[in-house]
Formats: sequence, structure tokens, C-alpha cells
Amino acid sequence: MAVPKPLNEDSDSGIPVAVSKEDDIEVGVAGQYVRAFQENNCEELIRLTWWMNERLRYAADQGEDASRAREELCANVLHRKVEEGQITAEGVRDKYIFTPGAKVTPISRDQGLEDLAKPTAYRVWYAVEYTDASRALLGEDGRAVQRLHVGINVSQDGYVLKSDVLGTAELNRELIAYWPEDSGRN
Repeated sequence: MAVPKPLNEDSDSGIPVAVSKEDDIEVGVAGQYVRAFQENNCEELIRLTWWMNERLRYAADQGEDASRAREELCANVLHRKVEEGQITAEGVRDKYIFTPGAKVTPISRDQGLEDLAKPTAYRVWYAVEYTDASRALLGEDGRAVQRLHVGINVSQDGYVLKSDVLGTAELNRELIAYWPEDSGRN
């Protein structure tokens, strides 16, 4: 297992970046989760995400049509409307963070949050960069995000855990960088 690398500040942005190459950070299930979102792979997202598994178990226990419940879950998770991708006080849905085209780079790994639905094995922190302001996630104030840091917590038995009201990603709100006002979406 790779050891988390120390962070330094990037002199241009003031945002911490990993000292090491990204290959030095073992991302495991968290990396598979990010990739599944960027590839719109619902089956993989369901396989990896604890709350989705719980939702489908609940549907089965209630006698709901399993295939219909799965279709509805996939439609909810993968259908994106750019104008709805905005950070709120409750967080933001992961489908708006890990969009196709966003540059997602692992920057560190640590023990993760406690008191989630299951015991946490680790958390991987990612720098997410939006290269097109017109398609970027919006901050709470409506400005287009250029770069932010999010953490993905993984359980000891290999599931991505929900760590925010709206999404599984844990936002580091102090490290959000915005596009300049004249970039096309602000």
C-alpha cells in the first residue's frame, strides 16, 4: 500500500498539490468510482457504492420491480443538466463533480472520515479541474469553479461511502478556485 505523500502549496494558486507523481498514490475503489462516473458506467457505480446497494436491497425487500428500481437509479445518477451542477450548503451530487472531460488527479490518501455508514478504510483526495468554464460546476455564489479538492471515502469492505447530504464526495470548501468573471459562464 502506498503511503500518503505530503502536500505543498502551488505557488501560483495557493492550492496544495502532491509532491509525488500521481502513480505513487494507491486509489483502489475510489479510482474505479471516479472512472465509472466519467465513463457513465452505472453498473459499476452501483457495484461500488454502498448507498446504491442499500437502495436496491430496500426495493427488493419492499417487493418493487428490481429492474425498474435499477433503471430509475441509473437515470438519477447519470442524467446531468449543466445548469443544475451547483454546490449548495448540503454539498453537490457527484455526477456534477466527476463529469466527462473534467481532469481528475489523485493528490493524497489518508484514513478518511469516521462515523459514516460503515467503518472507513481510507480516503483518496482528488484535485478536479474544469478546463471549460461554460461546462464547469458552479460554486454556491454561482461562479464557475476552475478547480476544487474532493475526498472519496472507502469502507473496509470496499464500498464508496456517502459523506455529504447530497453526494459521496467530501468537499474541501477552502480550496475552491474560480474561473475569472469573463470566462464564459459567470
